[in-house]
Amino acid sequence: MSNVAESIRTEALVETVRSEVVSRETNWSGGLPLATPPRNAARVVAKALNTRTSDSAVCTAWRNAWRGSWLPSNDTQHALRCWAVMDIAGSVAEQIVALDEWATAADRDWARRELDAILSEIGNALLKSARTVVSLIGAPVPPLRADLETQITRVAILRGYLEQVRSGDLPAAALAELVDPPYLSALRTYADTSR
Repeated sequence: MSNVAESIRTEALVETVRSEVVSRETNWSGGLPLATPPRNAARVVAKALNTRTSDSAVCTAWRNAWRGSWLPSNDTQHALRCWAVMDIAGSVAEQIVALDEWATAADRDWARRELDAILSEIGNALLKSARTVVSLIGAPVPPLRADLETQITRVAILRGYLEQVRSGDLPAAALAELVDPPYLSALRTYADTSR
């Protein structure tokens, strides 16, 4: 894991993101389904599907998660939890791009592109995790919770980066170290072994 990532990641941040995930998932599952997916989650799914947020595929994925209608799903809560992580990720990315600390418009555009790539990875992993896999004998296989935890850790690090830039403890340019491919690989390994 990069030095920046290691200095940012704390259990408190990971727990904060987990709490926000549970809060969103509880709110969504406690009432009527939203007709359209939450805005920030829709953005992440659109990046993962390489389309626009208004694409019907985004709304279909949301309805499937809410109803638990992926083959044969018996864990709707897990699917909604995955969407909650995507919603938080989209919100954090939006706040990072909006930071005043970007020196030039070109720097801000670079950050947007890099974050879009991260959101696409997060979205792909969580859409896959939200589906219930069916084994060869037809029995449901539990969703991949390791993927969910990995993405929660990634979002926590992005949240920590945002907080440290706002407080002046990190320069905005430190994002370059967070989006470096070896960091992403190390982060996946870290998240898999830290539970």
